[in-house]
Amino acid sequence: MRQAQKMEAIGHLAGGVAHDFNNLLTSLTGYVAMASERLAAIGEARAGRYLQKSLQSAERARHLIQQLLVFSRGQRGEPVAVQLTRHLAEFVDLLRSTLPSSLDFQLDFEPDVPAVMVDPTQLDQVLMNLCINARDAMEGQGAMRVSVRRRQCRGGICASCQAAVAGVFVELAVATPGTALRHVERVFDPFFTTKGAGKGTGMGLSTTHGIVHDCGGHILVESTIGTGSTFRVMLPALEAASGAVTPEAGKAGTPVAPLRLSGSVLVVDDDAHVL
Repeated sequence: MRQAQKMEAIGHLAGGVAHDFNNLLTSLTGYVAMASERLAAIGEARAGRYLQKSLQSAERARHLIQQLLVFSRGQRGEPVAVQLTRHLAEFVDLLRSTLPSSLDFQLDFEPDVPAVMVDPTQLDQVLMNLCINARDAMEGQGAMRVSVRRRQCRGGICASCQAAVAGVFVELAVATPGTALRHVERVFDPFFTTKGAGKGTGMGLSTTHGIVHDCGGHILVESTIGTGSTFRVMLPALEAASGAVTPEAGKAGTPVAPLRLSGSVLVVDDDAHVL
């Protein structure tokens, strides 16, 4: 009961911080965008590139704040068609900063995997949760392997919901050789953790379970002493034959002229910098 009350209190706190920080980011990105337009008008390219880097960092911060909102309010994601290899290649640099330099971080991305329907921010959260858990289990030593590939699965059993897993999936796997899991049957239980006091809440894998299953996916877990552990996130593939929309859809074809708009825009906010 105390743990539940503590997590609820943290959720309220995180929601308040996220709201105020969003206001700061809104004014920051707005001023950067306006400055970029002025620089483009006078042909100052180098400073414009610097501001573009600032804008990218601000957008990454906005995504992190969105994770706080998901946690504090239980918001469901907004799934879109995502090409995993392209998206995760951009996220890896941020992920590396959370891992110790003593850990050998390896990537193996299969080319031309199908797209999947997932909220990009929640996808980042899934990978972050799995890698941080792997980092803690390895105590910062050894090799961690993250791979993405297309997989035809038959006869698998989901480790979190115990349902049968069959079909065409895009597999996101995090493997840690030599590290075996204890209490595999309980790792997805909320608040369950084998870490010491103050080192974990036990919410990482339960959050991962919720996100993956909201997307219609499953999680396979393999763990043996001496061989190691692998978490395989199986997300349903969007096949071209099904008429699914891919991230590249709509880019080709005849260019569409921009609409000419006129009128007034009313903006209401209690923060002067946002206005």
